[in-house]
Amino acid sequence: YLIWFGASCLQGDSGVAWGATFLSISDIHFNPFYDPSIVEELIKTDSGDWDSVFKKSTAKTLGGYGDEETNYNLLNSTLKSMGKSRKRPDFIIFTGDILAHEFNARFRQFKPRSTQRELDRFILKTVKFVMNLLSRVFPSADIFFSLGNTDAYGGDYAILPEGRFLHDTSQVIYDAFFKKSINKKRFFDTYRKGGYYSIS
Repeated sequence: YLIWFGASCLQGDSGVAWGATFLSISDIHFNPFYDPSIVEELIKTDSGDWDSVFKKSTAKTLGGYGDEETNYNLLNSTLKSMGKSRKRPDFIIFTGDILAHEFNARFRQFKPRSTQRELDRFILKTVKFVMNLLSRVFPSADIFFSLGNTDAYGGDYAILPEGRFLHDTSQVIYDAFFKKSINKKRFFDTYRKGGYYSIS
């Protein structure tokens, strides 16, 4: 599932060439449920402190072929590898799918009597955690992001136009990923309507 690559590009314009280095990452499908012993603590803890919770886990493998989707160890290892490959990329393309498949059902296995609001809160914390982790590894790069089909409160292919997920994630995405203030109004005006945007 988790895919990334790095590349350089050249563009000629009126005889002038410039080089740009970028990274692309897609389909993270982060699974915070990979160690059942820490899920309850994750639910109670702010996403900014999730690193310390994951480090308590006794599950230290990256996972094998056919195993569960991306765990903390694999995500951390991948981002470190990306950082070593391109320490200061000009930009990053992130084409979505932050959340693991069947995310909602997995949450309800741990909290069968949870409300929709409690589930939504945990989804938002997961989104924040992944976005902020990526931003922390690449603090100076713009990260051009698009939503994947799993990225929604309602489950697979359930992104609602002008819905709460778009509203709740808009500030998170903008703060973590975009460095130019000129993009702010354009981003919020359209992303909150339908999850799309145009930026400079």
